[in-house]
Amino acid sequence: MIEKQVKMLKKSDPHFKSELNILLNKGDDSKLNMFKTVFDIINNIRKYGDQALLEMVKKLDGIESDKVEDLRVSKSKLKLAYNNLQKDQQQALNFAAKRISSFHKKQTPKKLQLFG
Repeated sequence: MIEKQVKMLKKSDPHFKSELNILLNKGDDSKLNMFKTVFDIINNIRKYGDQALLEMVKKLDGIESDKVEDLRVSKSKLKLAYNNLQKDQQQALNFAAKRISSFHKKQTPKKLQLFG
């Protein structure tokens, strides 16, 4: 397994903004390659549908299936996996979920205009 060093940034640190900018701009060339790869995958799936998705799952995850429905993970398996995590891992997932939810609530338009 590849181990990576994790650097924690705290907003209260005096050099927070400059360190965050360094991280965000690191590897711009590889980011462009990644975006192109993702774009190509999405276009391929749009063009060829479920078959393209199943091929990508096989290629990237090593999972062979004839139907997309077979890829769905049941709620009971998800719950079992969550319950088998260490407490700090559960807390990290809960924290991330709250932050993601909070972020997207702020993106929800206050007024929706319907046309038609």
